[in-house]
Amino acid sequence: AGFGFGFALSTGSFIWDKQNGMRDIGGLGGSCTIATDLNNRGQIVGLSALTGDLVMHPFVWDAATGMTDLLGASSELTNPYFSLTINEHGVVAGSAIDAGFTAFYPFLWRRVGGKWKQTDLGVNSVPTSINASEQVVGYGNVSFLWEDGGPAVDLNTLMPPNSGLQIYETDQINDRGEIAAQSMDANGNNHAVLLIPCDEHHPDVEGCDYSQIDGRDAAMQGKTPSSASRRAQLTHKSWRNQR
Repeated sequence: AGFGFGFALSTGSFIWDKQNGMRDIGGLGGSCTIATDLNNRGQIVGLSALTGDLVMHPFVWDAATGMTDLLGASSELTNPYFSLTINEHGVVAGSAIDAGFTAFYPFLWRRVGGKWKQTDLGVNSVPTSINASEQVVGYGNVSFLWEDGGPAVDLNTLMPPNSGLQIYETDQINDRGEIAAQSMDANGNNHAVLLIPCDEHHPDVEGCDYSQIDGRDAAMQGKTPSSASRRAQLTHKSWRNQR
């Protein structure tokens, strides 16, 4: 089975721990299973080929229920390819790409009432990480942050205007909302950066204008502000300059 990777694949995936050793997680009937992420609950997500090896579907695996096809036996998309990541609560972020490899369809999957409910993230990009608060980051057409039901926000619009850097790839977001990303300066030099939200969890960060956040909070007229309103901007630290 080629699956668009340019070479044939026949793979299996396994989970390993000190107590039980190696355990094959199985597949969805085809000859290729690729695990892409796992959480501290032992849940695994990834891609697995269906019988006939013509298409791969996203899955969630855990020791109690085995492997679950997130799409079921059919899919609205032709020849979908997915990347998946999972948070500590078992919420999954992933994406499909159309048959022409021209557009991405990112989704969020939550288990509701014993079934997996899908939410469209509404941006032409691929999710790369999701944290415990269901904040999702990714990149493609834009490098984005999605939270609180959306819409997705271009991370470059949240950067300080004098940063001199353009985010082109997001890697990870932790439970504090801090994002590891890749950027480029005007001369084409690459910079690995840490994006820090200017919010109540990150007081006194150099480069943050907290007056913007205070103004947004006041506009809420006593209502609890969403994390999107709190994260009015991001500051950055270049790892290259932190040596």
